[in-house]
Amino acid sequence: MEEKTSEEAIPEEVIPTTTSEEAWAWIERLKAAAILALLKDPDYAMAVSRAFFGYRPDAKSYGNTLVRSRLAQAAVKDALLAKKLRELAEAVSPPPAQKTPSPALPSLPADPRPDKSETLRAERDLRRRERDEARLALSLTEAERDEAVKVRTKAEAERDEAQRQLKKLSERVARLERQTQKQSLVEAQLIRALNQDKVSPPPASAARTSGPASQQRVEKTSPWLTAVYHLLDKSKFDQAQIQASDVLKADPDDTDALEITIRAWEGRGDLIQAAPPLRRLLSVWIARRDMPSAADALSRLLKIVSSPHRAETDARRYLSALSPEDNAAVESGRRLLTHLKGADPAAHAWLTTLVTANTVLGPVLMPPPSALGPDDPLPLKLSKGYPQGQILTARILTDAMDQGGTALVDAARASLTSLEKSDPEAYTRLWAALEQAAGSDLSRLVPLKRKPRGPAIVDGSNVAWFDQESLIHGKPRLRNLREIRRLLRERGFFPVVLYADANLPYFIDEPDVLRQMIGRRELLLVDGGTVADEVLLRQAKHLGAPIVSNDKMEDWDPEGEVLKVRYTISLSGEALLLTEI
Repeated sequence: MEEKTSEEAIPEEVIPTTTSEEAWAWIERLKAAAILALLKDPDYAMAVSRAFFGYRPDAKSYGNTLVRSRLAQAAVKDALLAKKLRELAEAVSPPPAQKTPSPALPSLPADPRPDKSETLRAERDLRRRERDEARLALSLTEAERDEAVKVRTKAEAERDEAQRQLKKLSERVARLERQTQKQSLVEAQLIRALNQDKVSPPPASAARTSGPASQQRVEKTSPWLTAVYHLLDKSKFDQAQIQASDVLKADPDDTDALEITIRAWEGRGDLIQAAPPLRRLLSVWIARRDMPSAADALSRLLKIVSSPHRAETDARRYLSALSPEDNAAVESGRRLLTHLKGADPAAHAWLTTLVTANTVLGPVLMPPPSALGPDDPLPLKLSKGYPQGQILTARILTDAMDQGGTALVDAARASLTSLEKSDPEAYTRLWAALEQAAGSDLSRLVPLKRKPRGPAIVDGSNVAWFDQESLIHGKPRLRNLREIRRLLRERGFFPVVLYADANLPYFIDEPDVLRQMIGRRELLLVDGGTVADEVLLRQAKHLGAPIVSNDKMEDWDPEGEVLKVRYTISLSGEALLLTEI
């Protein structure tokens, strides 16, 4: 209010005014250096900086018409700036003298009253400068405040993220510590078992059961046995054989010790030395009437001998002990012949001759002409799911189980159901061919017997690197994947999709077999550089399937939208699901 009163007190005709033409003429005469020097003068810095708003305060920007126009307008409004510009312009080039001198005017008497207009104008300009400086200071303060708020917000976000990562890391460390403690206990048990008199299997009287059935060790997965197999897996064949030889001194018919001795010689590559303990093992199984195990021993013996004739005595002993009334023994004999037909045709032809010479076993073990083999065409009429005109065999159909061929399996299941009603005899022959093709894993036939519950996805790397196996065997095991797949198929899940990291073939204990599974599309590898958890979760959501894994996958599924089925695998290789599904 005081400033307004002062301004109103100044007569309008006394305040010198500047036109825009005059201001523009002054600016045109001035160099950029003179104008830029005003930026350092606090009396004119505010007005000049407004003229350069949006431009750099340099000589190039001073040449811009808009900057000069703003400066001229500022001079019209600010008398102090106009006066300074006029003085600078006159200093550069004084105005031209008038051609005709004006007549001398009579001098007027001096006004005795003091001239207050200049004082009031100076006060007004001072207050304006103070006001502009205050506004500028306020703007700078607000900008600093906003920047501080941004920095604080960013720091809080970084702190929260760091706390979240620290929590996850702490949970992982705790989980690893628990696993390490668990494995340390297992390792301590193994070492303790090895250090107990070097050999500490149960006595023969307490370790075996009586009776004509197969006699087995009461505690099949004893710490001693697990520890010796651990030595075999570590290629410490000498130490394993020493342990087995001590047992054989006390019990020459100990099947576990014989098996360890055979594997030790096979690990060294000395098959000639592996033959005697394998013959001994065959004799033990025959004496115990365990014909399936005897058939397996004979198959291994035929594989390592240089000629089938060198195993003729052993083969005749096996055939003489084979009873046609023992269905399990007969079935094991048929499986032996089927296995040799594909693995060793020469041994198959030789053993077939021996079987044919035995008139009692010939009709039992040798299939009749009407019987179907695993590679014979199947009498199935498929409306879809398989190319028309192509031959469908039992082996192709069982391979489709491992490859997840849902269309072929669904069509075959419907055709089998129809065939069972229309021609039971043909259905029996066909099913026998399927069992031969399935081999030891009869879970491959479960999707043909009943409609599956749905698909399931297996975290292959997590299963292969199961905690107990990773410590005891040192490598991920392919057996774990097969066991989990078998268990899921027996539970009614199909297809069972196996996913694994791209580097698993470089660490697995059976790399050649794994690569064959990859080539047959039984197992899928995630592309290198891709996070396997993300792929597993995406496929599980697409198929509506659970994931078998002990990994919670919290990074990619924090809400737990996909069911994670936990599992465990015993030291003997038996899988068990810990989550009810």
